[in-house]
Amino acid sequence: MHIAKSTLYYTSVKRFSSEGGGIKLLNILNEIHSDFPYYGIRRLVTALEHESFWVGRKLIKSAMEYIGITMSYQISA
Repeated sequence: MHIAKSTLYYTSVKRFSSEGGGIKLLNILNEIHSDFPYYGIRRLVTALEHESFWVGRKLIKSAMEYIGITMSYQISA
């Protein structure tokens, strides 16, 4: 049987673990969302850039799904 060495040495890492600032990102994202629940993903990316987090839309989308928060629309009258 032929198995690659990399298969034996592979260890999975959770996406939002304490390593690499994942928990800090989730906390700041939750804080911004509680202040501005109508912010969409693109505006959240911009708000996180002001907090010195350079992340993409896909990561923010999966982080929002992980936390369980959704955007509530702001209806202008």
